[in-house]
Amino acid sequence: MGTQRKRGCKLTEIGYCKLITTLTTKEIKRRNWASWIQEQTEKIGEDIGDDTIRKILNKESVDETSIKSVFNALELLYQSNTDIILPEKCSDVTIPQSTITLSVSYQNLPRPDYQSFIGREAEIKELLTYLAIPNNIIGVHSISGTGKTTLVLEAAYRCLEAAKSGTKNQGLPIFEAIIFTSAKQQRFHGKGLSQCLQRASKKEDIVKKIAEVINASEINNIVDFEEKVFEVYKRLENLSTLLIIDNLETLEDKEDIDSLLYELPPSVTIVITSREQTLLQNVIHLKPLKEKDTSEFIESKAKELKITLSDQEKTTIYETTGGMPGAIMYALGLVRCHYDINVVLSQLKQPDQDINKFWFEAHLQQIRNQPAYYLLMALAMFPKSANFAAIIHVGLPETDTSIISDGLAILQQLLLINKEDERFVISLPLTRSYVFGELENNPEFETQARERWINWYLEYSHKYGRQDEKEWNEYKYLEEEWENLQDVIEWCIEQDRYNKFLQLWRNINGYSHAKGYYESDRTTAWQNRLSWINWLIDTARQQKKWDDLAELIFDKARTVTLMGNNLKQAKSLFAEVWKLSRNLDKNIDFQLQIVSHIVYLRWKELKVYQANLWLKLSEKLMQNANFTETTANRHQFYIFYFRGKISEYHQNYDRAITYYHQALNLAEALNWQRAISIVKNWLGDVKVQQGNFSEAKLILDECLDIAEKNNDKCRAAFCKESLAFLAEKNGNLPAARELAELAHKDFVSLGMLTEAAETQAFIQRIK
Repeated sequence: MGTQRKRGCKLTEIGYCKLITTLTTKEIKRRNWASWIQEQTEKIGEDIGDDTIRKILNKESVDETSIKSVFNALELLYQSNTDIILPEKCSDVTIPQSTITLSVSYQNLPRPDYQSFIGREAEIKELLTYLAIPNNIIGVHSISGTGKTTLVLEAAYRCLEAAKSGTKNQGLPIFEAIIFTSAKQQRFHGKGLSQCLQRASKKEDIVKKIAEVINASEINNIVDFEEKVFEVYKRLENLSTLLIIDNLETLEDKEDIDSLLYELPPSVTIVITSREQTLLQNVIHLKPLKEKDTSEFIESKAKELKITLSDQEKTTIYETTGGMPGAIMYALGLVRCHYDINVVLSQLKQPDQDINKFWFEAHLQQIRNQPAYYLLMALAMFPKSANFAAIIHVGLPETDTSIISDGLAILQQLLLINKEDERFVISLPLTRSYVFGELENNPEFETQARERWINWYLEYSHKYGRQDEKEWNEYKYLEEEWENLQDVIEWCIEQDRYNKFLQLWRNINGYSHAKGYYESDRTTAWQNRLSWINWLIDTARQQKKWDDLAELIFDKARTVTLMGNNLKQAKSLFAEVWKLSRNLDKNIDFQLQIVSHIVYLRWKELKVYQANLWLKLSEKLMQNANFTETTANRHQFYIFYFRGKISEYHQNYDRAITYYHQALNLAEALNWQRAISIVKNWLGDVKVQQGNFSEAKLILDECLDIAEKNNDKCRAAFCKESLAFLAEKNGNLPAARELAELAHKDFVSLGMLTEAAETQAFIQRIK
């Protein structure tokens, strides 16, 4: 007589979780579970029918022996007190409630395509917080390749692991079912693109997938869709569920999906990923990785792929990809296949690459030949953000502003551009590269837009530039557009647009000078300036534009003089421009400017006698000039100023003070604030030499305060140096050393190497 079978037993949530977890870890497809279990039971000599196994999987009543045999066949520990409910003890069996609710009975999460999750800790924390809110719909938005799916899967797997552990883990939300559906048409991986075979392209597919995952496949036999949805809703009512809908924007009926999602029972939490913005209350906007996280991400992935990268290569990857994880993985995958990293990154910028089409083409198809399309191409011309007026002028100058606003809104919804403080910018470097390809395919638009682009910045720089570079000026408007202006300049050079660039140069010359003179290392800050001047000089020579050439050589000569590291070259340049000015019969105003700077050059070379000869020439030229009062006062200022310096050099302090006061009176008449500060600084120095320390201190403190208020690090450094000399004369050597070290630090940071060396010598002398 055989063993008596106890009928009416069914799996508890604990028993069911044991069984499903085992099947999931063995990576067996759900539709093959029953047949695979049957094979395993046959191996241990048990004969369990297919129908019985399916009932066990559906948590329906069967005999206890069959359940026990399945557990034995799968090498699972069978515990009748927690794994099953016996028919005669149904009311007596106690299963810990917290454990039941923490079991994931149904899930179909795809296998992660990463070994470790890097970065995004703030975003993952935010997503898990949203997931803990019951009956919530969460959106994760970003452009392709930034890791939306990876982020959502990481959160889902953390919830799954918390459920498997049997207790709540660090406040993680727990679900009895986690259902993943994706409308993605293609899947990107390190080697390229592949078609997605199990794509949920319509709402019917989503409903079907839900039914399959919760073991209610019989619902899919219902013909009427509304009835089918009703049955699915019924099954989900008492089932805590996380539903993930990946790539919402590629659903064929995405306009109709709202009714399906918003009518799901409160037990369902929904996460939607999309390359387009959605009108959801809880949204995570996923941005590219920051530089620090990108570096960590690259290091981790390179280690996984067993490839070695230099620090410079890592930096180049970040600059090229803009911190876009998908692009980084694509690049590293090719490097692993022995492609040169520089070639890979160069190809990554090419619009015709399949991977770029995968990321961007779907968006471009939606807007091509519409206002948004032309606005996007216009924005590609701006390496940094552009203001609304510039976008209109360059993209669609004769279009109603409401149409422009709508077009920019569409681009933001597609996550192709970002809005930052009323300015707009293309989201990623790779997006901009791809849009450049669109520009090339629209040559007529590009030609016209480029011309408008140049003219916009000519007008803009004329309005906010052309200021006196020798005075303190507010350049905030040029500063805002400086990177865009530099791009216009480089494009003019590339396209050999000499006349346009020369106009632009005259507008931004003062600002370009100020950037290196007042607050930056001039040996590096002026490298672009010198490169641009050199191109203009070469082109002016080729085109025999001698007046332009004289102007440009003068600009270069004074820049090289102020840099201080090649005074021999400066001397040669001044000789050439002086000869040109005489041959061209240039006006006396220009000649006096040249002479004043030659005096300064000779002074820096400590060739005081020659400086004095050139100063006498200035005085002679002034006698033959017919200037306005303002112009005459400016030139006379320099004569008095340098007369004062020469007198001070010869220790004729009373005469020096007389000249300085004459220069000061002219500067005040001109309201030339920086010149006033300079002269007062040298007056203070003379007072120190005369032993009038208290008056010197008042003058120099005032000069330092004014320099710092105007962010003039150059003038501040000279003031600190003068105060150090004063402190030494007063016998306060600690204060002298402290001030001199501060001045030395400023001189070094400004690239004023001669002045830095002189200050260092002073520090050594008083130690």
